[in-house]
Amino acid sequence: MKLIARFLAATALAGALAVGATPALAQTRIDLAVFHTEGDAFAAASKHWAERLAARTNNRVQIRPHYASSLVRITETLSAVRDGIVPLGTISAGAVSGQVPAMGFVETLGGLPGDAAGFNAVAQALQEPTRAAFQRQGVEYLWMQPAFGGLVMCRDAHLRTPADWRGKRVRTAGRWQSQQLQELGAVPVTIDPAEQYVALRQGTVDCVLSNNTLALGLRLHEVAPRITQLRVAAAMLGYIADPRMMARLSEADRQAVRETGLEAQAFAVRYLTEQQEAAANAMRAGGAQIHALTDEERAAFLAAVRPVYARIAENAGEAGRAVEAVLRPNW
Repeated sequence: MKLIARFLAATALAGALAVGATPALAQTRIDLAVFHTEGDAFAAASKHWAERLAARTNNRVQIRPHYASSLVRITETLSAVRDGIVPLGTISAGAVSGQVPAMGFVETLGGLPGDAAGFNAVAQALQEPTRAAFQRQGVEYLWMQPAFGGLVMCRDAHLRTPADWRGKRVRTAGRWQSQQLQELGAVPVTIDPAEQYVALRQGTVDCVLSNNTLALGLRLHEVAPRITQLRVAAAMLGYIADPRMMARLSEADRQAVRETGLEAQAFAVRYLTEQQEAAANAMRAGGAQIHALTDEERAAFLAAVRPVYARIAENAGEAGRAVEAVLRPNW
């Protein structure tokens, strides 16, 4: 009931699906629950999606984002979309892997390719397996954004080798990233993203897992200036829809929602690649000391965390096997 009340309060003036006053337009506005801020680098692709969809449908279908978890929290989004409380939502693999076990593979550090060409190929191959996995939860999966620029940033040390992780208290998100840290001998710590700066400053944690754009936005390099670029993707953001909302659209408009989403996915890969580099340079200019893992160091890191994939596979089911088959060559 709290979830419903929050949504109704946030959308009381317009409603989740508001029909425009001019019948000729038959305008449908679709609310999108977003957990990050409007200023975050991830917002550019969803704005691109909204613009392309409006243009494609002559403004019949418009996406209206609600940022910073103002509708629902990221941990509530899957159930909110499934239950018809919000029509569109953003999720992260870590937030849903408990309910969609196949997403455990893409929650992990290194589960997805960390380069644009590799990610594009994998994302296309994952489209149908991922749709099938989310369909089992009563929602429609549409597209994803890569969280390129995976890194670990620490108060006083670079983590170049698996041995360097031992004993470090590291903030992470998600069950499987936590298990990867345990494989490295680190101590996983779960805290809210907004609390990371204070936790690092006070020494509650030694390091945090993040990526360049998120870290820069939170100014984490000010309190954790030793940054190790892991040269892997740090999970993904996905976009899901309520099938009942989709059914209320015409077939042409449903297709437009899906196809412009995939256009936004391609845009995100290009844009975020550029933004990760720019963010890393900005943190370096702000005093951060950045070390990128060498090929040898990266191989040692991936080998150390690889045993986690076998545990994910134990509970991932048929949908997980399809996802694993696409991703395994990258591990």
